[in-house]
Amino acid sequence: MVSRTFSDGSWIRYEYDRDGRLSTETRSWLDAASGASGDSAQTITYDYTVQSSEDSDNILDSRLPRKVTRYIQGIEAGTTWYLYKYDSENNRIVISEESRSQGSSFGSQSNLRSQETTYALVLAM
Repeated sequence: MVSRTFSDGSWIRYEYDRDGRLSTETRSWLDAASGASGDSAQTITYDYTVQSSEDSDNILDSRLPRKVTRYIQGIEAGTTWYLYKYDSENNRIVISEESRSQGSSFGSQSNLRSQETTYALVLAM
């Protein structure tokens, strides 16, 4: 899908990388026309580059973004980083960090960090 226009006049435009993953989502902001550049709309960028050596870089997670940055009229409004890894019992661990200030990086002390663990199914024999 390249774009959507809603009955209220709002719109979303999508761009994809060479692997078919969503790379940029541009949304209407205030009265910006549907062809508006990211500097006059709301833009969300998706980066799939591993951000930490702790990331498993598992092929199953390759379609999941590692960094999502939101801009409003070209100004950074927030960034969230994701780290995907597996422990020795094959439990999946997802760590997300949300920036609390512009220009912060993954691992910054001021980021809000959360961890979600999905436990692997173990069948008794």
